[in-house]
Amino acid sequence: MMNAAIALVLGASSLAVAAADPRVMIESTYTDTKGLQDLANSMGGKYFGTATGLKQLGDKYYDEELSNTHDFGVITPINVMMVRAFYP
Repeated sequence: MMNAAIALVLGASSLAVAAADPRVMIESTYTDTKGLQDLANSMGGKYFGTATGLKQLGDKYYDEELSNTHDFGVITPINVMMVRAFYP
């Protein structure tokens, strides 16, 4: 009976979260100008990167964010793009 009650509460809460506008839920209070890569560098030369595919490269906002060297120090192709390089 306890498991059913927990499942019901979790189900109801996940529906409430899914129905909410995610932009409202994730408001940032970060005011510094450092990006993720800048913070990684300050921790001893670490890299912070992202994986991307060809389809995403046509998006202007996405391109601007990928070009931001304060956020990303490494860009890696997604797995779909790497298969031919490893398994011709």
